Amino acid sequence: MPGWLRFFCIALLLTPQYTPQAFAQIYTWTDENGSVHFTDEPPVNQLADQVELRQHNTLPMTESVRRQQRALRERSSTSPDPHPRSSRREADRKALRQERERAKCNAYREKIKHTDSRLRAGSYSVSQGNRLRAQRRELQGKLAWECLRDR
Repeated sequence: MPGWLRFFCIALLLTPQYTPQAFAQIYTWTDENGSVHFTDEPPVNQLADQVELRQHNTLPMTESVRRQQRALRERSSTSPDPHPRSSRREADRKALRQERERAKCNAYREKIKHTDSRLRAGSYSVSQGNRLRAQRRELQGKLAWECLRDR
């Protein structure tokens, strides 16, 4: 038998001898100054009470998560909003923000239309035409980035 396996078997056999210490009795007592003490051995000249320990209540992790999610769903579906004014204010802010974004996007569209109409009109120099086309590309990029993205 290899040395590590022999060591493992001996350690496994000796482990039950030391586990009762983990389940030792706990005693509590109060001294003459009113301080409460907890020990694993009863005091010599004091009357001590034995502490009854409850067994640990454990749940598998998945069950615990399911219970928490169920409780959150029930709480959110049954309880009214504790701050209705703040929710309404937040909804108003969101609506105002969306309206501003719509107005900005409409402004970009109007500027693009105006630039396109100037390009279609024709009577401009080469450099002015290049500047109008660059302006249109910039406006279209802003429109795409700020208005059409994430929709």
